[in-house]
Amino acid sequence: QRALSTARDSATHAAILAAAPAHRQACLRSTSSPAASAWLLSATPTAQSWLRGPLFLAALRYRLGLPVLSAPTLCGLSCGALADTAGVHTLSCMTGGQRTLMHHDLVNTLCRLAAGAQLTCRKEPAPFGDQCRLDYVVHGLPGYATVGVDVAIVNAHGPRPIDAAAAHGGQAAPDKEAAPRAKYGARCTAAGIHFVPFVVDSFGAYGESAAPHLRMLAGAWATAQGVFPSSALTFVRHCVGVALVRGVADALLRQEGLCRAMVGAI
Repeated sequence: QRALSTARDSATHAAILAAAPAHRQACLRSTSSPAASAWLLSATPTAQSWLRGPLFLAALRYRLGLPVLSAPTLCGLSCGALADTAGVHTLSCMTGGQRTLMHHDLVNTLCRLAAGAQLTCRKEPAPFGDQCRLDYVVHGLPGYATVGVDVAIVNAHGPRPIDAAAAHGGQAAPDKEAAPRAKYGARCTAAGIHFVPFVVDSFGAYGESAAPHLRMLAGAWATAQGVFPSSALTFVRHCVGVALVRGVADALLRQEGLCRAMVGAI
């Protein structure tokens, strides 16, 4: 029975993908990738594990491909572009600082997890003696004296990420790892730092280097907290997932509020 159900589900999934436009394919592949839905699970729920009602609904609408803005209108972040109802522009807009807030929240979450694993973590270090900074370095992970991390959140609905998701089975824009590797890779190697480009897309699909980094953090967390490794991995993935989803949903809700305010002022 299980084999028949699996075969039927696989055939249904393949048929849906084949009939879907590119942006829906990207969404389906990303949201079905490993750990992309970890924000809905938690081995040890905490106050930070939950999303308040409006954030939760915004996150669900975004993942289901439903309109997240009531109507297309000028971007409330004052960039002058049109904010579409799917949230594509909102999650790409470099005006207003929302993308920076999303990035910093994710970095802070990863650093809190490292601290909970009793690892030494420093944010925004300058290990090369100039103005070039990593998002954080962590000391004490098994096998590495020092690990340097650069965090990037990719808008899964952007043109290039859509093509990458369709071509790479939902991976978070693998080409996005190339730029940070070119910028930091050789310099980190020369400084004795193991470099990790931590790339995740807005639906929660991890790049090739992010997932192993989370597993290493989870292993250290399990040892420090005296819990089962599987529970630690669920918890770590959940915390990172919640931070990402909260940032995405908050950006969408902020855009909706600003757009309504602009319409009301006309």
